[in-house]
Amino acid sequence: WAQWMLSVPIGLIMSALVFKCNSCGYIHVRGWWLIILCTASCILHIVVHTWVLLKVVPKFGCAETSAGADVHYRVCAERHPFSWFSSNPVHCLRSKYIYKQEPPCDFCIPGKEHLLRVNETAGYFFHDKEAVVETFLESHSSWTGMQTAFKEQASVMTTGIQSFIKGETKIEEANDKDSSDSEESTAPVPKPKAPEVPVAAKAPEVPEFAGGDEQASK
Repeated sequence: WAQWMLSVPIGLIMSALVFKCNSCGYIHVRGWWLIILCTASCILHIVVHTWVLLKVVPKFGCAETSAGADVHYRVCAERHPFSWFSSNPVHCLRSKYIYKQEPPCDFCIPGKEHLLRVNETAGYFFHDKEAVVETFLESHSSWTGMQTAFKEQASVMTTGIQSFIKGETKIEEANDKDSSDSEESTAPVPKPKAPEVPVAAKAPEVPEFAGGDEQASK
C-alpha cells in the first residue's frame, strides 16, 4: 500500500509537468481544456502505477514461501520465551490489574525464563526448567590454577629474557676486548735511536812566531 500511495504525489508531479510544457509552448491549450488535461494526466499516471504494481512487480518477486508459514502460534510460543506479551511490561500490568488473568502474564527477563507461568486461555505457553547453577568453588579453583600457570609461564619467560640479555652483554664485552687487543697489536713499534758518536777534538793550532824558521827552531 505504501508503494500505491506514492502514485498520488507522482501523479501531481505529472500534472505540473504538463502545465509547464503548455507554458513553454510545447502544448497549445487554454482555459478549461488545460485543467482537464492536467487532471487527466494525474489520473492516467495513478492507473498505470496501480497496474504495474499488480501485474508487473509480482513477476520479479520471490516465489518461495516462509519456512515458518505453516507453524501454529502455540508451537512457536512453546519454543520461544520472548513474545509480544511477555516482553511488553505494559501488557503484563494490564493482564494482572485490568484483565484479572490468573496466572497473569509474567515479564520475561534473560536468565529467568523458567519463571514464566503457563496460561493457555490467555496464550502463554512457554515452560522450561531451571538451569543448572554454576558452582563458584570449582570455577574459583580453575581460575586459581590458570593464574598460577600464567605466573609460572611469565617467570620462565622473564628468566629467559634476562639470560638472553646477559649473554648479549657478555658477547659485546668480549668483542670490545678483542678489538682493543687487536688495536694494541697493530700499533707501530718505535725504533731505538742510534747512539751519538762523539766528534774528535781538534788539535790546537801552533802560533806563528816572528823571525822565521830560525827563531822557531831556537
